[in-house]
Amino acid sequence: MSTKKYFAVAVGLALGFSSARAASITILNNSFEGPVTPTFNYGPINDWTISGAAGVWNPSTYGPAVLSAPDGVQVGYINGGSISQILTAALQANSTYNLGILVGGRADGYNPGTGYSVSLYAGSTLLTSVVPVTPVTSGWTPVSGTYTSGNSVAPNQLLSIVISYPGVQFDFDNVTLSEVTSVPDGGSTCALLGMGLLGIGFLRHKFQRA
Repeated sequence: MSTKKYFAVAVGLALGFSSARAASITILNNSFEGPVTPTFNYGPINDWTISGAAGVWNPSTYGPAVLSAPDGVQVGYINGGSISQILTAALQANSTYNLGILVGGRADGYNPGTGYSVSLYAGSTLLTSVVPVTPVTSGWTPVSGTYTSGNSVAPNQLLSIVISYPGVQFDFDNVTLSEVTSVPDGGSTCALLGMGLLGIGFLRHKFQRA
């Protein structure tokens, strides 16, 4: 094989490697601290759109629930309906999205079981929903869902989150969304690999001609 071909193979292999870039995607009022209320409200929830009955509350002000907020002092609740938020981030190709939320289990009989839904959309397309589990009594249970996009996606599809529950008193907190994107690795690792392969090619080429 010629020197030029060794060089092409080395560079091609080096550029073919990729790395992952992880980032958190901003969700406004993700732990439901606004608006501040001494006990609870019937809405609004800052930065979220309510359909049905929903609001924020401080669970530590109601003893029978035996529950306290896991992040800040307030949590969100739904009493039949849904809340949603359109994010400023758009769906990206070659990306894995991890959606998470904490769901609460009250001690006064209002446990949602698995009847709730927490979903991630791109435009009007459902990407993923968390796998619901019954939350532990007097505590908070993390649930999550994952979606991986393909090599190409339609542009300008804003992500959104929808939380819904048809029953009475579903409590939740600390909604999170992260993105892990595969990107070409132009770092030193690939450069060294390419140079090493190139060096092997030169030596092999030299010995074959000797």
